[in-house]
Amino acid sequence: KISQLSVKQKIFQLSAQQNMKMRQLNVQLKISQQSVKQRMLQVNVKQKISQLSVIQKISRLSVKQKISQLSVKQKIFQLSAQQNMKMRQLNVQLKISQQSVKQRMLQVNVKQKISQ
Repeated sequence: KISQLSVKQKIFQLSAQQNMKMRQLNVQLKISQQSVKQRMLQVNVKQKISQLSVIQKISRLSVKQKISQLSVKQKIFQLSAQQNMKMRQLNVQLKISQQSVKQRMLQVNVKQKISQ
């Protein structure tokens, strides 16, 4: 009976030790799972930050593109305005020279009539 009790006691001790080891392993597993989750979250945060950085760079490029488009439109408008001014000046000069020609023609006509 004593040896049977001794065997039962050893079995109980071994079972208790095994249970303790299992609990320790479970705790270690949970800690490592938490560590993995934390790393995944950090990776996700870094990925989101880099995505935001890319989006920010794209929006900056878009703004620069819009500014350059506006600059081109402004230059086209300026060139068009300059061209319009030159055309008006040329029209004025043309009208002045036409008036001058008409005036000379009249003077020639008057001289012809006087000489006749």
